[in-house]
Amino acid sequence: MERRLLNRNQGREDDNICTVRKRFEVYRESTLPVVEYYKSKGKLREIDADKPAKEIFEAVKVVFTESGGNIQNRRDGSEKVNIQCNAWKMAFKKSLVG
Repeated sequence: MERRLLNRNQGREDDNICTVRKRFEVYRESTLPVVEYYKSKGKLREIDADKPAKEIFEAVKVVFTESGGNIQNRRDGSEKVNIQCNAWKMAFKKSLVG
């Protein structure tokens, strides 16, 4: 994973091995426990991000529409996912309470 991140170097000053390792450390300490918590509650939805962008967006649309969101067609033919902020806030509050 480190090699993959370094190979996609975008010329930023922080594209170096020390920064990449620090990001992994922060992920393991801060993000992973949150992911595992929601996974244990059956509230985590995973999407394979190694697929083409169009397939990823289709998967995202399914997740959001199942959660009360809707798809808006734009004039240029693209789509936009709209979510009910209040529904997400309520779901988040419920997940914190238990």
